Amino acid sequence: MRVLLVIGAGPGQGAVPSLIAALRRREWAVLPILSTPAAASCADLWSSLCAAPVGFLDAPPAADVALLAPCAVPLPPAVAALVSHRRAAGVPVVSVPTASAPARPGPRPAGAAAWEVVPAALPLLGGGVAPLWLAGPEAVAEAVAAAVTRPDLAGKGILVTAGPTVEDIDPVRFLSNRSSGLMGLSLALSAWRRGAAVTLVHGPLQVAVPALPGLEAVPVRSAAQMHQAVLERIAAQAAAILCAAVADFAPRQVAAQKIKKTAAGVAEDPTLPLRRTPDILAALGALPRRPFLVGFAAETDHVEAHALDKLRRKGCDLLCANDVTEPGSGFAVATNRITILARDGSITPLPLLSKSAAADCILDRVAAALAP
Repeated sequence: MRVLLVIGAGPGQGAVPSLIAALRRREWAVLPILSTPAAASCADLWSSLCAAPVGFLDAPPAADVALLAPCAVPLPPAVAALVSHRRAAGVPVVSVPTASAPARPGPRPAGAAAWEVVPAALPLLGGGVAPLWLAGPEAVAEAVAAAVTRPDLAGKGILVTAGPTVEDIDPVRFLSNRSSGLMGLSLALSAWRRGAAVTLVHGPLQVAVPALPGLEAVPVRSAAQMHQAVLERIAAQAAAILCAAVADFAPRQVAAQKIKKTAAGVAEDPTLPLRRTPDILAALGALPRRPFLVGFAAETDHVEAHALDKLRRKGCDLLCANDVTEPGSGFAVATNRITILARDGSITPLPLLSKSAAADCILDRVAAALAP
């Protein structure tokens, strides 16, 4: 994707290098344009960071989306003319103002129109002008992606679970797993870009959740806490995507103090009694009125057979399975190879993809199922 970055002047300019880095991490071409003569003092820097020559407002290059950051309020006349021209050509325009302005009440409007700019007035995110900029470069990059994404989940509530759970043994030790939470976060962001109201219930993550309007992050620690958080919120959801690597077992008893290996009564080869944790996927599958339900299965052998059995036992509509022993398809990596099994018996193997691209493929299926 080609992003036309219209760089404004002022104190917000100091955050632009981080924004450029976030855009380029997504492998987007970033084409810099300077909105004022004052911004020209850093022209060589912008060209170097973007790996592209600095352009001019009167002859901007073609792009899929325009990004005004930081954006002056009101728009300078030349920038306003550029915005009008781009909008007339059907190109979305994302603005990131940094000055204060009256807030617009209500939730984020659905779809790409939520981010468009017109010369006379700036349709802002719910909560005002500055929050998106202050939320950081990843949030701005997600807004750019949303501007060019079809809002086929607009108005739908989507609940996603992500990351591992942590089951305490004592105040020092715990049982957990290798999940980073990246796959679950990718699913949540894919749904958000499509206009959904997203609830992300997550365990301790190794990835940051962007602060975005319309994306509620609910941090939990244990399987029991995740179970409770999901059940408390499930009634408002059109779909639930349970991607978290929830612990199957937890210590039967949590010690109040650190268990010393030299303490009286501790055996040379101690045992740790375990109990089963709540089965969140099965609980949702058994609801009399449940949302469209997507489960995940991280397997090490006989992947399709185990996944098909889980699909049937848990009452899922879709089951996404992967072989965590395959290079590039396990935990703590940026890619995944997923096979999607459906209630109708169809099996769709996906190639090795980035977790973001795999998430988009899964959300395509969810959006199709929820379409009127």
